[in-house]
Amino acid sequence: MEDDLFEEGEQWKPFFRLQKQLSAKARKLLQLVLSLEASFEIDEQEQTHPVHLMMQHISVASAKLSGAKMLYDVYHALMENAVLVKVNLTELKVQLFAAKEFYKGNREYLEVIKEEVEAFRLLFIQWVKTFDKTKDYPDEWHLFNDPADFPPDDSEEDFDPRDFLPGPDEVR
Repeated sequence: MEDDLFEEGEQWKPFFRLQKQLSAKARKLLQLVLSLEASFEIDEQEQTHPVHLMMQHISVASAKLSGAKMLYDVYHALMENAVLVKVNLTELKVQLFAAKEFYKGNREYLEVIKEEVEAFRLLFIQWVKTFDKTKDYPDEWHLFNDPADFPPDDSEEDFDPRDFLPGPDEVR
């Protein structure tokens, strides 16, 4: 069913192949985090436990990876998703440290998860290299593309951020 989303013959492309591998790694990470959770004694009310936060981070990363399939032809949207995946996996690593320092549980899972995150990172780097910068359209935020490459905005006036800063006589 998943492969039905692509035109015939698209699955072989490195972008799609690596995206599928990353999604599988994300599912494996989620299973490891769930196993880690089972090894900790966690109060049902403790929503900020590092393991719960890890599950949130891997869930967001998984969703962004899944959404990337639909964004194949929009470079800046792919980059936005990639940044969110990276941020969430980085935060997951922070929570690994917190879990190790402050909670008792099966610490072997922590090492296995750390190794899986590193394997994910290496695969992620390869995936990002497949993004095609030529497949893009103007992004009004100009975060991942050069504004000079696109037509000017519709506004008549040029934006000057100094217009929004208080002058020397104005109270902040």
